[in-house]
Amino acid sequence: MEELKEILWRCFVTSNIRRNPNDPECMRNRDFVEIISKDIKLSPSICPMRADLEVMHTYEAAEHPKRKFFFSCFINCVIKIATKKRSTTKTPQQQVELFVKKYFGPLAEKRKTRNVEDELFILEPVALKFSSSLKECFMFFATIPSDYEKNTLKRHEPRDDINAMTQSLHFGDWSSLCSLFNLSSSIGAAIKALSPGQLACAFMDSVKVNKVDSVGGLDFEEFWEALVRCSIFFNKGDESMEDAGIKEKVVKAFAHMSNNLETAVPRLLKLGNVTEKSGVMAGLTSGGRDASTAGGLLQSGTKEFTKLVWAELRTSPSSGRRSALLLEFSQFQAALRSIAKKCFPKEAKKVGEDAALIKLLEEYLLKDEELLHAQLFIDDEAKELTTFLKNFEPGMKKIFQFFATNATDEEKAMGRHTHCEDGINQQTCSMKWSNFLDFASASNLSSGTGSALTALSLTELAGAFVDSIDNQMTNDVGGLYFSEFINVIIRCALVFKFQEASTDRVKLEKLLLHMNNNFQTAIPKIINSGNERVGKGGQTAGGRALSTSHGLLIRGTREFNTALHQHVKMVNSGDVESIFNFAEKAGAEEDDGLGGLTAGLRTGL
Repeated sequence: MEELKEILWRCFVTSNIRRNPNDPECMRNRDFVEIISKDIKLSPSICPMRADLEVMHTYEAAEHPKRKFFFSCFINCVIKIATKKRSTTKTPQQQVELFVKKYFGPLAEKRKTRNVEDELFILEPVALKFSSSLKECFMFFATIPSDYEKNTLKRHEPRDDINAMTQSLHFGDWSSLCSLFNLSSSIGAAIKALSPGQLACAFMDSVKVNKVDSVGGLDFEEFWEALVRCSIFFNKGDESMEDAGIKEKVVKAFAHMSNNLETAVPRLLKLGNVTEKSGVMAGLTSGGRDASTAGGLLQSGTKEFTKLVWAELRTSPSSGRRSALLLEFSQFQAALRSIAKKCFPKEAKKVGEDAALIKLLEEYLLKDEELLHAQLFIDDEAKELTTFLKNFEPGMKKIFQFFATNATDEEKAMGRHTHCEDGINQQTCSMKWSNFLDFASASNLSSGTGSALTALSLTELAGAFVDSIDNQMTNDVGGLYFSEFINVIIRCALVFKFQEASTDRVKLEKLLLHMNNNFQTAIPKIINSGNERVGKGGQTAGGRALSTSHGLLIRGTREFNTALHQHVKMVNSGDVESIFNFAEKAGAEEDDGLGGLTAGLRTGL
């Protein structure tokens, strides 16, 4: 009996994927008529009339608890057709067996399910790299497993890495996710997308349930397999990818998936389900859930997913770019030793490799000033700026903690971030280079947001970062302490090309004012849109995804703004040289009566 069910299941699924891909678990009336009257090629003597088939479908669907034509309904109809004419030599069971094998067997053989075990094995490192970001996206769309899935199908056991409320990704949720990730054309933004049949095929071939009315939802491992199958479909027919490995195909498909996230994620979280009003997609929804507390999951996951994809593209041979594999400090040392050994073989052999390396450094590398980084030291005058910044600490600590992350095990092993500074949370105590770039974009220090008319170069930002962190000569310097972050701000002020800045304090004041000018527009952009790339492949607008910590950022920028205004009032009442004090005096000297007129016009407003 299981053999017969397998044959019928293959025919049932094949027909639904081809004719009803938006609901592959159910068969429509006309599709049932098509499979019986055309696909299995029944002889005219035993093929029921179309009207009979329609009545049969309607009756079975009405009898089902869900009022739909599921697989069990299909089996009942096949049995009725096979035993319509009773045989004198065969039992009803033999009649059904012969009927199914003779007419449905050839059709079942046409459904070829691709085995992707080898591809999944090769992609294990890729799966490990992307698992964290994809799990967050998965949990946004997935729902709580039903009692049927847990008790009858024995699936979706509790696990530590997936929330118990978001373990099962049903087909409707899968369609919404594909819409978001540019795999389907439901939102009308996908220039190149998979067909509904391919998406349905990827789902049905990946779920480890068959021969039942409802297959339930994908678990995360099945979801990963479905994405791999989609990647294979995506590259099918692409001549440039014929000789590419499965990893290159997956990376290319993931790059396509990430292209739409900048606009699709904010749209999804802001509008929820959006139904197209006209055109070929009229009635189709953009999918997804309404904005909720889970919105942070989606934004965080898609942001990390995009970063990983672009990191892979920079090192992918199929990307058409030069390989940009990074050389760590230990590898750089080894490379220099190897070069020194070849350049000075006598010294290396007689005195040792260290002597050859020293000779290479002294005679070549140390003589080229362009290769040397001149560390910017903070002198005694600049150290006074640290005291000046104490007034801004409460707000800056909140801003720091929004962009910072938890310390890694490697950092703790080096003895860093084992104890928190005052007012700093253990979970947000380390600002790594990528986090600092996000902060620099938001605070107008770099041109990452596209709004900075004047900004520091990446070289200047990197110099300020490296000179401030008290951790050198390692492969990964890790993240800044808050005190080191303050030193970065001071160094940025010293290297910023401000005009008419006579003292270091004036430079710092100008920098703080420059930062504050961008907070009013950059912060809402970060909170509402999460990660937003400026231009194709450009830098990001910075910031973390929408989460419970966004209030920390808002309060921090407000306190920063308040401290700046209090400083303006303070310097205007004293004789300290300041850009604010100077502006006030200049305005008083040039007063031509407009000040009083302006004050009069503003009265009562």
